[in-house]
Amino acid sequence: MIVPLFLLPGDASEWQDWLRDDAPKLFGVVVAVILVNLLSRPLIGHGLRGAVRSAARIRGTEIEAGERRVRTLQGTLTWLVTFIAGFIGIGVALDTLGLNVTPWVAGLGVAGIAFGLGAQTLIKDVINGVFILVEDQYSVGDQVTIAAISGEVIEINPRRTVVRDGDGAVHSIPNSSITIATNRSPALRRLHIALEVPFREAQRATALIESVVAAMPGDNVLRTPRIAFYKTIGDGDVQLNLVGEVRPAARWSIEGELRRQLRRRFADERIEVRFPPGES
Repeated sequence: MIVPLFLLPGDASEWQDWLRDDAPKLFGVVVAVILVNLLSRPLIGHGLRGAVRSAARIRGTEIEAGERRVRTLQGTLTWLVTFIAGFIGIGVALDTLGLNVTPWVAGLGVAGIAFGLGAQTLIKDVINGVFILVEDQYSVGDQVTIAAISGEVIEINPRRTVVRDGDGAVHSIPNSSITIATNRSPALRRLHIALEVPFREAQRATALIESVVAAMPGDNVLRTPRIAFYKTIGDGDVQLNLVGEVRPAARWSIEGELRRQLRRRFADERIEVRFPPGES
């Protein structure tokens, strides 16, 4: 911290008094600002990672995907904390040196109010962006509908979200204008196949389905498909609902291959099977 020359003592006795009374205070202020700067980044990062992990568990997404959001927020919030600590430190240091900081603080307060009024939309962008990132409402690569724009998210930062629509147009959307965000990617990950079999064959059909699923390659499978529930339909038939989660890009290929394998195995075992309309 640079001390103005006119605030320094003039002779040896004043220097002794200054070193005894004021220098330790200034040193303490400098140390406090440095400690805040050093400690804020890991502490903020720890808190953000906890929040991101919690959001990832709720959404069922990979925790590693949140590291980019953590780094983005960590840099922004660390800068803000360091700025506030430095501002307070300068005020305390000037007051320690005997300079009247009241007019300075009042002037900055007025300037801050004017800036706040002029930049309130920007502030709303950042606040809303922080919540979007921490709560993991959507991520880069997700298919979303926000501010009446549908498409793929290609960038997120605390100020804006950038979406590319189906025609290739790129939309830059201020985060303050996002009131409802619809994320369709979780639905794209969900694999659902319904099969109808005679009730008397339900047990054999279940065992056959489990054997087919066990032989699936697991690279793109996020949650192994399983029979989630049974539903009795018609006279003596039962519907088996196979549900799982896969990577969105591989969903249709995995689902198509799984249907082919099921049809072939049911035919080999001579078990009658039907796929409801829209499921075949």
